[in-house]
Amino acid sequence: MLIALVAGAGFSQNSDFSHVWIDDVKHGPMIRELRGLGVIADHTTVQLTIPESQIADVRRGQMVDVDSRDGILRGKVMRVDPVVLNDKRRVTVRLRKATSVPVGTNVDGTIELERLSDVVYLGRPVFGSPNSTGTLFKIDADCVHATKVRVRFGRASVNTIEILEGLRVGDRVIVSDMRAYERHVRIALR
Repeated sequence: MLIALVAGAGFSQNSDFSHVWIDDVKHGPMIRELRGLGVIADHTTVQLTIPESQIADVRRGQMVDVDSRDGILRGKVMRVDPVVLNDKRRVTVRLRKATSVPVGTNVDGTIELERLSDVVYLGRPVFGSPNSTGTLFKIDADCVHATKVRVRFGRASVNTIEILEGLRVGDRVIVSDMRAYERHVRIALR
């Protein structure tokens, strides 16, 4: 997709944006998740490392999916280590079943924090932080232009974020990194 910036009544500075991500604002259930890297500690436990800034909602008993690159292993949070090391904390996950994945194998873990219902949400923009305010480009009704709008974000997940103000269900929004265009109020899409 080619985007030309609208400056006053004319266009200037054409840019190739073949990788622009657009998402629709939706309404319904949203699962809040947190992702962390880790390692198989033994055949029944996994150690995940979570940034201290994201650990507040992690609790014992929460469901965890562990991607071992050889399949998904299911488990539950067994323990959140109180010790902070390099701004990170360790989360121990007890697997439902013993695994044959070798001890020491690197894994990705996704912790299910909570299930929300009746939420207005969007695919998480590149710079969408929870409980913050930001700007996004909303696709205009003519589908040829996008106008910058101020948005108030709520709770966030790995790939989605709650919309509290600024957008409505059905709005189409650019969720790609648009920092290069932040000084512009409106852009033209081609």
